[in-house]
Amino acid sequence: MRIAMVSTEAGSGGAARAMQRLAQGLRGRGHEVDVFIAVEAGASANEVLVRPRADETGLDRFARVASTAFDASYVAARRSSVSNTSFSTQVTGLDLAAIPGLRGFDAVNVHWTGGMMSPLTLGNVADLGIPTVFTLHDMAHFTGGCHYAAGCRGFEAACEPCHQVHPDELGLIRHSLETKRERYGRPNARAVSPSAWLAGLADASRVFSGPVQVIPNGLETETFRPRDRAAVRQSLGLASGDCAILFGVYDNREHRKGFEDLLGALRLSLRDAAFAERAGQGRIHLLSFGKTQADLAGLGLPVIDLGWVDSDERLSEIYNAADLCVLPSHEDNQPNVMVEAMACGTPVIAFRVGGIPETVTDGRNGRLVEPLSLDDLARAIVDLALDEEAAKALGRSAAEDVQRLTLDRQAEAYEALFESLAVTVGWRPSDGKQAGIGAGDGGLRQAYVPLRLDPYVETRPFGPILAEQVEALAQELTAVKTNRDELHDQLLSVTGELVSVTANRDGLYEQLVAVNEHSAARDAELALLKGKLVNRILLKLRDRLKRR
Repeated sequence: MRIAMVSTEAGSGGAARAMQRLAQGLRGRGHEVDVFIAVEAGASANEVLVRPRADETGLDRFARVASTAFDASYVAARRSSVSNTSFSTQVTGLDLAAIPGLRGFDAVNVHWTGGMMSPLTLGNVADLGIPTVFTLHDMAHFTGGCHYAAGCRGFEAACEPCHQVHPDELGLIRHSLETKRERYGRPNARAVSPSAWLAGLADASRVFSGPVQVIPNGLETETFRPRDRAAVRQSLGLASGDCAILFGVYDNREHRKGFEDLLGALRLSLRDAAFAERAGQGRIHLLSFGKTQADLAGLGLPVIDLGWVDSDERLSEIYNAADLCVLPSHEDNQPNVMVEAMACGTPVIAFRVGGIPETVTDGRNGRLVEPLSLDDLARAIVDLALDEEAAKALGRSAAEDVQRLTLDRQAEAYEALFESLAVTVGWRPSDGKQAGIGAGDGGLRQAYVPLRLDPYVETRPFGPILAEQVEALAQELTAVKTNRDELHDQLLSVTGELVSVTANRDGLYEQLVAVNEHSAARDAELALLKGKLVNRILLKLRDRLKRR
């Protein structure tokens, strides 16, 4: 089969990584996979960079403005403290359906498309009749815009009012959900979730026509596996008997990831006498990778910050070096860190939330604690940190349980879904798969498509939104002017000082010249006096010689 995957990017991030693994598995089964992306992360023969077409129409220019005014500024100005996870209303989107070659594929697999496509343009793809499968990495494809709902179930009705973005005077969030229900509910469109938890939520949203199928994400089990730990632990400065507690996340500034809960649980752990004693002996270490904060250093525990790691081999070594992995997420689907750590034989400690309990079984292959209970989280950390044999036993079971999540097994399930959808809707791909796709810089293929604006936006009153934009620009301009004035005053001050220094320098130079002239005159007088003195001495000597 020829499969077109759609993803905002193919580089960093959990969703992009999971997408790449599925593509790898499908290629391993002999399928041809092209990935359509909007963010370039390096040239690849299997990727097509999609760019907005540079039309000179007024509507096109307005769409570009709307992309910033609504998709970014409107939402950002109304975010509540409930969550800081991504939120996408997406009133504009790249229209991939305008690529003639898209009809030459057997199936389209839509992944994380925030900032790339909108419900309108994704609906346009489904309207082609091509088997279209949405892979749900979060909730964005079936809510009014939130990527994680923070416990809200508003997507079961109308997402109104929204607890994460308020007030929504233009009704964009409600409209976004309505558009998804209208455009994604076609017989050729289906959704897949890596977890039954997320699948249940998606079904409750009534966005997709059929039940959401559960296909767990796969991973490279030949790479992520138990290894000889001694060498890598030695390279990290971990002695035999030391306990290494691992935490890894793409960006721990996201509240949902629970970084503050990790800090709180570690502080509570240090109240345990035995844990504190081992920590005081330097026998308990923290390993971290990803975008971490300096707050870990304030705990009084040795921290080994491994930074951003983009090598699977290196990641596998890090997981193998750790004795346990803490995953304090408040909401999550099937986290990459969880399955990667478990595959390497490292037990995971996590809250009993989202899709995590579908992989982690408390007391068998890891530890699950009550959601957001720092006391329970700390107790689990202390128990495994002080009982090496118990941690190893959980780790062995974890590796056994996760080894079933192979890339081939995942790809086989998707393959069957693509084929059944094609038969159900009678899809036959056309010839000319490359039509509308051309060569770009550095070997990366490119496709130029229209940037579509949702017509709904044109019916909304723009006055308040434009006023907000004007006010924001006015504030920025005021700040720039204030900064300019301050810099001008500083420049005048420095200039005055420079003039003073220059004048002082000129005065000193004149004094130096005068001193030099005076010194030269004194030297001439001294030389004259010396000459006279020598003449007198010579005359006296001559007179004495004559008297003799």
